[in-house]
Amino acid sequence: MQVRLLCDQGDFSAARERVDGSGDDAAAFYLARRLEGQDRVPEAIQLYGVARQFAHGAALAKRMGLDAVRNGRRGCGRGQETRARTAPPLLWA
Repeated sequence: MQVRLLCDQGDFSAARERVDGSGDDAAAFYLARRLEGQDRVPEAIQLYGVARQFAHGAALAKRMGLDAVRNGRRGCGRGQETRARTAPPLLWA
């Protein structure tokens, strides 16, 4: 509940601290959706992973044309492109 209030107040950094400290999957998912709405895509993808909603993160990355997102950086580094291509089809559907 506190994460929702912080997001409604526009304090996304404090909401992120709450999510990181709580381990609450639902709070991480909510914050990811809000950050996605703010076009903060790398952060949203990372939080989808925290929320264990990998399909949402993969779909967002695909929709935004990102091959891989690692540590908030866009694009593929050497060797990452192969791993992205060999990911299970369910993640990229």
